[in-house]
Amino acid sequence: MPISLRLGGPRADPAVIDHLRAGEVVVHSPRGILIPARLLIEAIPKRPKTAPGGDGVVKALFGMDTEAAPALAADYLWPDADIRWFHLDSYVAAKVREVVADNGGFDVRVDALADLPVVAGPLATDTAGPYDVIALPFPRTSESLLMIDLIEAAHDALRVGGKFVAATDGNGHALCRALEKVFGKVIPGPPARRGASFFAERRKAAPALKNRAHVLSPEVMPAGAPDGSPPVTMQIETRPGTFSHGSLDRGTRAMLEWYVPRGEKILDLGAGCGAIGIYAALRDPKAKVTLVESNVRAAECAVRNVARNGVNVDAGQAFVPGSSLFPAVNGDASGEDEDDGDETGGRDRGHERRGGRRARDEHHPVGRRPEERLVGDTREAQPRPAAAPAVERRADDGLPPIRGTFSSPEPVAAPVTVRSNVVGTRAGTFDRVLANPPYFGDLRIARAFCVTGFDALRPGGSIALVVRRGPAANAHTEVLTGVFGRVTTFDAGDYAILTAIR
Repeated sequence: MPISLRLGGPRADPAVIDHLRAGEVVVHSPRGILIPARLLIEAIPKRPKTAPGGDGVVKALFGMDTEAAPALAADYLWPDADIRWFHLDSYVAAKVREVVADNGGFDVRVDALADLPVVAGPLATDTAGPYDVIALPFPRTSESLLMIDLIEAAHDALRVGGKFVAATDGNGHALCRALEKVFGKVIPGPPARRGASFFAERRKAAPALKNRAHVLSPEVMPAGAPDGSPPVTMQIETRPGTFSHGSLDRGTRAMLEWYVPRGEKILDLGAGCGAIGIYAALRDPKAKVTLVESNVRAAECAVRNVARNGVNVDAGQAFVPGSSLFPAVNGDASGEDEDDGDETGGRDRGHERRGGRRARDEHHPVGRRPEERLVGDTREAQPRPAAAPAVERRADDGLPPIRGTFSSPEPVAAPVTVRSNVVGTRAGTFDRVLANPPYFGDLRIARAFCVTGFDALRPGGSIALVVRRGPAANAHTEVLTGVFGRVTTFDAGDYAILTAIR
């Protein structure tokens, strides 16, 4: 009896049907299953071996995809197995929980984690393993350092003799080389028309995972500072898988050089490793700053950076991985039930399709209009409709808090709170929202930032977005105008600062 999986959420139109494992697994989805996920389902063994002398229960780890189809298929194929799925982003994890619940009858643990659950070695993070099988996708757009970081962590999370299954929608050369560096021997998976999969086995007890955290020391000259004034210096830790790992993003620097403190209650939305919010706290001890970031790895870096820069985490409001960044203020701002994030991994065209819809190009969501120079102008449009997008307040999902709290024994700047969502923050109480939004997601994420920022602000409060000049700035101006009704644009070199007042 084949198992039927439904992806995309309860409101999605399952227009595409994929038949996998000789018809044993049937997947219904809006636009077809992603190629890496397809290959993982085809490649995972019929029945994995367990540790000699153990309890005979297969322990398997999946994750880093956006729909959990391989994990659900494994739960069907291995009915007595202990299946765990993870992602670095709590927003994606929340979506996957909905997919698991929508399918019903599956026993898959879903977690938002900063790291794979490594159980031994100097970088151990968990006690749930070791695992018999780990299966992860690596889209061709994957960050190379994150890929090797995940492969090394997977090696260390496996028991000796445990199997690693990896798949990509690319030609597989880079993935194969990375696997060989960590595991040694690599075996190609079943042949595929597009993409490639591989098998590897942990053969050595010695850990492979390296610490790739990088601490930056950026210096920023405050806006309007008199000649001869010293720059503001920060210490910012970044890691593979966090935004702008190993450097201070130029857009972030443009925002910092533009920013003028006013002793306000500030929300750094999509804070990453915390540079903008920490800078605001260092500039003005009277400010009260909240950092919100859905990427758990980045949020952990932000907590450490708060301590590293002598800024206090408000006691009792330590970072707790939550359900998502956006649905916490009043509505499902994510738009249609489509894939979010940059793990697009291509889609196989060899499937049944109804309706003939084409996937949107998420890498170039704003088109290629000629570049325009934006100089301190003000654009007006129709006011935001009174019926704002509905927001549904969600409770925290009960995920475990980060172990330990981080605070400076001698605080020198404003108190800072770090969160993975805006649950627990009161709507309409912030004076200022600062954000360096991502550009992917067909502007759904940009709209979510704007709607969340609007709801978080008090009347008269302002939002500021930093966006690269040209098509991206034009598109974000349209989105921001649609939410706030009036946008003022400031030139910041290659970037534009878009501001609006509630």
